[in-house]
Amino acid sequence: MFMVLLFAVLLGWLGRDIYQHSREKSISKQIEATGGNVYWNGRIWSDDPFVSQFSDPFGSSLTRYQQWMVWAYGENLYDHIHSVEFFSSEKESLLTQFVGLPELNSLTIGRGKISDVSVDAIAQLRSLERLSFYHTEITPSQLKRLSKLPSLTTINFQGTPDYLAALAHFPRLESITIRCDHLTKECIASLGNVRGLIEFDVGSESLQPIGKAELVALASLNQCQTLRIHDFSVDDQALEAISEMTSLSDLKIDTNAVNLSISNEGLNYLCKLTSLTRLSIPSAKFDDNSLEILSKLPSIEVISCEGSKVTDAGLKHLESLPNLNDLSIPGCQVSANAIRSLTTSTFLEHLDIGGRSKWQLDHVLTFIPARRRMQSVELLDDETDESPEVNPTGEGGIF
Repeated sequence: MFMVLLFAVLLGWLGRDIYQHSREKSISKQIEATGGNVYWNGRIWSDDPFVSQFSDPFGSSLTRYQQWMVWAYGENLYDHIHSVEFFSSEKESLLTQFVGLPELNSLTIGRGKISDVSVDAIAQLRSLERLSFYHTEITPSQLKRLSKLPSLTTINFQGTPDYLAALAHFPRLESITIRCDHLTKECIASLGNVRGLIEFDVGSESLQPIGKAELVALASLNQCQTLRIHDFSVDDQALEAISEMTSLSDLKIDTNAVNLSISNEGLNYLCKLTSLTRLSIPSAKFDDNSLEILSKLPSIEVISCEGSKVTDAGLKHLESLPNLNDLSIPGCQVSANAIRSLTTSTFLEHLDIGGRSKWQLDHVLTFIPARRRMQSVELLDDETDESPEVNPTGEGGIF
């Protein structure tokens, strides 16, 4: 009887991994049958670091026992579902099965309503790090019930500002992305309770104005390092409020030129952000005075704007920025000599100047003494209206 028991335990031990893999394959087939997507993380056969660099970045090495099991039952035995994109309206029956996915760390749910049973099932996914709701009707009270997810650091969703208040109960969150048409200062201020928040991405679907009264609450997010604003109407008052985010290192304002009302006076507010390394306002028509203001940012590494008003004088101001390595000013009116001077004074690696046809390419690159360091130069093809990326080293030509 003892030998029978021992044999049964051994079979159960061996069958556990086989059963788990079979179960995950079954769940994967059900998800894909509804039009969803499933991504697996592979395992590395060898512990040799040379081998690992060619393997799945999500993978981990196998033990000797697992290597033997793979040899016996197939190389994918220890692959696990890593990420799921699920858009079916029939959520409940499948979501309740996700509890058996031990390494699921990214889940995207789309379309329709979500039931309390489904919310409770999601709340049991202890390895979940990223959660996204795409056109999913979830209430703030349901969202609050997910706050106990122990590994959740990133959440993306569409909803009303009340959803932000619910996120105040998520103390481990590091990144929040929300799409809503109206913001209130009370809801933004509530995020001050999310002490680990380092990235806030907010956008509107109807180009609503975002004023100082609402954004002034951003000052309470003094630990936030990345702020991205999409399709809101932004003015100088908004920049003044943003300048109170003392830890900000990455700022992107992505809205069309019609809804962008910022001046050089507004840009002056950003000079208070001494830690700012990335500034991207693609629709902003910066001029030479604008670049003079930005040259006062000691840590700036990336600048992106619309450069139709930028001349050689503006580029001259950027020569005082030793950390500048990425400059995008398409449509600018600068000469090859100005580019040469800039690349000599900075550590520029990427340059997008636009407004240059292919026949001018060799001429421009001839004047760049740092071309062996630079990784790309982008120029606008006047004839095809395409923007080829060019390797300044001459290795590979246009690609």
